[in-house]
Formats: sequence, structure tokens, C-alpha cells
Amino acid sequence: MRITNYTTATPDGAIRSIEIMSPADGTQVTEFVQVNGTVSIAPFENNLSYFIYDEAGNQLGVGPITVTAPDFGAPGTFSELIPLAGIPADTTIYLEIHDLSAADGSLLALDAVKLIVK
Repeated sequence: MRITNYTTATPDGAIRSIEIMSPADGTQVTEFVQVNGTVSIAPFENNLSYFIYDEAGNQLGVGPITVTAPDFGAPGTFSELIPLAGIPADTTIYLEIHDLSAADGSLLALDAVKLIVK
């Protein structure tokens, strides 16, 4: 079963979450996808990671996403144009955005959308 949303709590109880605002689930995309969203707590050095998987779970892409936030640990936003080069047409993909711990690489937050490459 695929995880499509994951949150954790900080030691003081604040919820660390990612929300992809666009594109919506089921959106058809071509050679790029514009992804926009928010984070409840800015990640370490304002960096998130994206991962692209096909339905079989094969990783098709990975890269960084920069968060804009007014201060360390404050809520923030992201907007990134992600390339889909080399992904065949009519492929269903899952675009996952992760906040990973700088200390140990563990997952702190995740959101995902299902997209169709045309």
C-alpha cells in the first residue's frame, strides 16, 4: 500500500506536514509538472526532496525543492517546475514530496499526488 500523506509531531507538539496545493490528483501532465504547496514547519536549510515513482514502485526521478519561509521553522511555501523527461506517455506516476531528517534521513512529512503523463 502506497503512503500518500504522512506527518510527525515536534517535541513541543507542533505538527510537521506538507500539502501539495497543485496539481490535483489525476492531472494529466507532459514534459514538466508545476508543483505548488505549503509546509507547516520549514525543513532543515529550507530543502525538501521530490521523488517520482511508477505504479510498480520504480523510481523515475528525484530532486530538490526549495521552501520559502520567513524564518527557521516557520510555515512556508514551495513552487517548483519538475522535469518528466524520459517518462513514457500514458504512464501513471506518483509525485511524492518528502521532508527528510538531516540527522538520520528518517521521514518527517510527506504528501503525494497521482498524475498521468501524456
